[in-house]
Amino acid sequence: MNHKMELLPQMDMDQSDCIADLLYRSKLRIDNPGACAREYNSIMQIIMESLIGWNFDLRKQTSLGIFGKVLAWCDTTEEQARFSLHSHVLLFIAEFDALVSMLWSNCDTIREAARKELTMYMMKTMSSTYDLKEEDFIHEKPIKSAIIPNHQDTVQHGQTLENTHNSSTVLKQEGIIQNDGHVELNELAVKDFCQIIPTPVCTKNLIKMRHERTCHVFKGFIGKCAVCGEKFTSTKIIWNAIKLWNLQCTEKMDCQVFKDDVIFPLSKEQIDNVALRISYDMEYISRHPNDTLKKMLYNIVLHRFNEHDYRHRKGCFKKTSECRFHYPRTIQENDELKIDFKADPSIWYTSYGNGDNLVCYPFSMEPKRSLPDVFLNTNNSTVSEIYGYNNNVAMGNRNCIYYVTLYNTKGNQQEEQFPFLRHCTAIAKRLRKLRNQDNEAVEN
Repeated sequence: MNHKMELLPQMDMDQSDCIADLLYRSKLRIDNPGACAREYNSIMQIIMESLIGWNFDLRKQTSLGIFGKVLAWCDTTEEQARFSLHSHVLLFIAEFDALVSMLWSNCDTIREAARKELTMYMMKTMSSTYDLKEEDFIHEKPIKSAIIPNHQDTVQHGQTLENTHNSSTVLKQEGIIQNDGHVELNELAVKDFCQIIPTPVCTKNLIKMRHERTCHVFKGFIGKCAVCGEKFTSTKIIWNAIKLWNLQCTEKMDCQVFKDDVIFPLSKEQIDNVALRISYDMEYISRHPNDTLKKMLYNIVLHRFNEHDYRHRKGCFKKTSECRFHYPRTIQENDELKIDFKADPSIWYTSYGNGDNLVCYPFSMEPKRSLPDVFLNTNNSTVSEIYGYNNNVAMGNRNCIYYVTLYNTKGNQQEEQFPFLRHCTAIAKRLRKLRNQDNEAVEN
């Protein structure tokens, strides 16, 4: 085990210890902004060198990274409201713009080849799924009480008594009372375990959840079990799976991560402790493979930092009354590049001598999504696995260039905005003066 892992907060810490540790770390971060900025810069350099393959000395890419061949890049770092830093990184990928331009070719073969190539690239670099399997959807429903025949010789802890419609009645050891040749169980002794994927709500309701006025009405419910009638949010589905994986780690693999009395879902402070350790834990798991443990830790952090809240945030409705990030998304069976040919086309102008202008349409790159994934941000699975924190991947839209570069002029604090506003005012005055001079010249 990496000795640094012993110095980190342990995942089986009490809630009070978790809160105390996080408050202490928060105070250190706020009291030492310079040290945090240097550490953040080091992390960004590691990302660019190790994951992107960029050589800072030679100022070029010397090895292929997770996004392929990178010609150039730029980034903008800003301070968030919680006094932590984050970056918007713009990567210029070799041949990507050429492939996008080929989507508007007059040749059907060229258009289809470009679409397939872009879809393959999307599959390698973008992810919008927790990747749950059918067996991960198991959920339980308590039954008040039951009297069943006494089978002391055959009934064991966790044994399935009957199995119909993918639902099984499971007998637990606790709460069993012998009574006149029968076994009487308490309220939680017998539970129904359904192992079917919940039936999704209709697409119309998913779209209504994006609206500022109706998102609270649905309370995030995205599906319902056809057997037991249990309603599910994406959060409930994920934590049911995490609870199952934790049980498998404890009972089958003798790998106890949390205390026996742990309550799922974990508190925010407990989850943040998991996130704080994630890079070290994943490195340890890479040397001592444990797929179930890896899947559990990965999804805990993925849900914490990349799940869009069904209640949305104020910033979601900055422009209209509908979530500008379009969450929840609809279920997507396959990775697909979608082109909106019903929208008004636009013209991409080419320089003189470099071919005809292109008539193009809005398009989006939609990774595969199943029912639990409708609120999940599009991320890069490698970055999420190594660092755990929020990373949102977008590609294909040339507006990203303006979005990232304009962040250089964005300021969260009034003192940050002052120099930019002063320069804007000076430029505006100069333009007004030139325009007035032109008007006077025309009149004369």
